[in-house]
Amino acid sequence: MNTRRKSKGIIWFNVKEALDFLLEKGLVYTMRPNKKEEGMVTIMTSVGGKRRKVGKGFLRLIGEFESTEQLLEESEHLLPFTGFKTLEEWKDHASEGSRFLYRVDLLEKYG
Repeated sequence: MNTRRKSKGIIWFNVKEALDFLLEKGLVYTMRPNKKEEGMVTIMTSVGGKRRKVGKGFLRLIGEFESTEQLLEESEHLLPFTGFKTLEEWKDHASEGSRFLYRVDLLEKYG
């Protein structure tokens, strides 16, 4: 995949567990409250207190659910790819109203 293509948007990772998993393993499943455009994205964070770009990735919508609870119930098999140890921990770190499930693949890591 050509990582030189222009990013379509930005995705923020401000939860250390998910960010660390993405940077170490090269992918992460994340739940979000809003629908995002799929494609190339710039990965941003403020973990550590400083806003910065950490890489470039590819964002894919996996599913849209009626509620966070339904998302968790139907996505339990993906828990090992979230950076969290339990569904409760994943839910506790999610934004309120999260019902969109995405996969983010790390294409290029900065610094």
